[in-house]
Amino acid sequence: MSKKKSIICLSILVFVMLFVAVFSVMPTFQVGLYDYKSPLSSIKLGLDLKGGVYVTFEVDQESLENVENVDDAIANTAKIMQDRLAAKGYTEATVTAINNSTSGINNIRVEIPDVSDPDEVFDILAKPAKLRMLVGKTREEITKSTNIISATAVIDTSSGAGEYAVQIRMNNEGKNDLMNATRGMSSGDEIIFTLDGKEISKPTLKENGPLITDTSIITGMKTWEDAEALAVQISSGAYEISFKDNEIERRVISATLGEEAIQTVLIAGIVSLVVIVVFLILIYGIYGVAASLALLGYTILMILALAYIPFVQLTLPGIAGIILGIGMAVDANIIMFERIKDEYKSGKSFRSAYEDGFRRSLSAILDSNITTLIGGITLWVLATGSVQGFAITLVFSVIISLFSALVMTRLFTNLLMPITKEKPNLYKLKRLEVE
Repeated sequence: MSKKKSIICLSILVFVMLFVAVFSVMPTFQVGLYDYKSPLSSIKLGLDLKGGVYVTFEVDQESLENVENVDDAIANTAKIMQDRLAAKGYTEATVTAINNSTSGINNIRVEIPDVSDPDEVFDILAKPAKLRMLVGKTREEITKSTNIISATAVIDTSSGAGEYAVQIRMNNEGKNDLMNATRGMSSGDEIIFTLDGKEISKPTLKENGPLITDTSIITGMKTWEDAEALAVQISSGAYEISFKDNEIERRVISATLGEEAIQTVLIAGIVSLVVIVVFLILIYGIYGVAASLALLGYTILMILALAYIPFVQLTLPGIAGIILGIGMAVDANIIMFERIKDEYKSGKSFRSAYEDGFRRSLSAILDSNITTLIGGITLWVLATGSVQGFAITLVFSVIISLFSALVMTRLFTNLLMPITKEKPNLYKLKRLEVE
C-alpha cells in the first residue's frame, strides 16, 4: 500500500473510532423528539453497582415429602421464578437455589437491581399459579393445566365496561378437551376458572356448545396490571414446592457503594490506560502506537458488548474481569513485539522479522488466552451470582482482547509501515552488536 493510501485509511479509521468513542461515553441528550442514550449509560448494572433489593424464601419442608427429586424441584421452581421476573421486565434479576444437605434447609434467593416496588414483585413471586377450568354443577375439570401453553393480557371487549381479561391458549389436547366438555352446554352456562382453588372468573357461553377453539378468556380483571400479573403467573406455571409464609430476609441495597466504585474504577482505568500507552510507545515505538490504537478499539468494543448483549451485566467482580482482559491484550502485544525484536536481532530484514515474529508468537498468545477462556467458561456454567458476573465479563473481555491484539494491532501496524518507511529505529529495533 502506498504512503498516501495508508494516511487516508488510517485517518478514516482513527476518526471513526474517535467518533464512536465520544458518542459511546456521552451523557443522554435530546435531539428533537429523540432521546439519545449512549452505550455507556445503557450498560446493565448489577445489584452491587446499581442498588436494588434481595429476598430469601424458605422452602416449606412439608411440601417436599412427596417430591421424588428435591434438587430438581427446587431448581425448576427457581427457573419459574426467573421466567416470571423476565416476563415482568426484570431481565437483570437473578434467582439462585440454595440447597443445604447437612441441615436439610432449602432456600431460594432472589436479587433484583433497580426495582421501584419490591412488594409488587415479591407478591408475584410468592404466589403459586395452578389454573383449573371447571364446568357443570360437579365442577368437572375440563383439561389439565399442562395443556395451557400461553397466557396474554387483553382488553375485554365483550363487557363494555372497560375491563381487562387474560386470554389463554391451549395445545391440541386442550382444544379437544374443551370441545368435549362443552358439547352439552347451552348459551348462558358458565366456565369457572380457579387459581389454586380460589375462584377468579366465571365467563358465560355466548352460544350453545360445543366450543371449537384453542383459546379461552378469563374475565373480570379491573386493571391492566392485574391482567398482566395473572398472565405471567399462568404462563410461567405452578411451583412444584411451596414456601413458608414469611421470607427469611429482605433487604434494600443502596447504590452509594456502586456509584463510588464506578467513579473510582473510571479514574483508575483512564490513568492506567495512559500509563500503558506511554509505556508501549517508549519501549516499542511505532509498534506501541499501533497497540495503543488497538487498545482504544478494545475499550470501544467492550463498552458496546456490555451495553447491547442482553445477558451481560456489569458487577464489581465483572470490572475485575475487564481489567484482566486489558492485561491480556497488553500481554499479547508485548509477546508479539518481543518476538519481532528477537527475529530482527538474528539478522532478518525488517519485513521478514515482522512476519515471522507475528507468526511465531501466535501459538503462545492463543495458548494463554484459550486456557483463560476455559476457566472463564467453566465459572460461567457452574457458578452463580457475582462469581458468574465476573466469569461472563472475563470471557467477553478475553475474546475482545484477542481480537484487538491479533487483528487490530496488525491492521494499524500495516497502515503505519508505509508512512514511517519501515525505519527500524522508529520501531525500537536493534541488531546484535558483534565485537
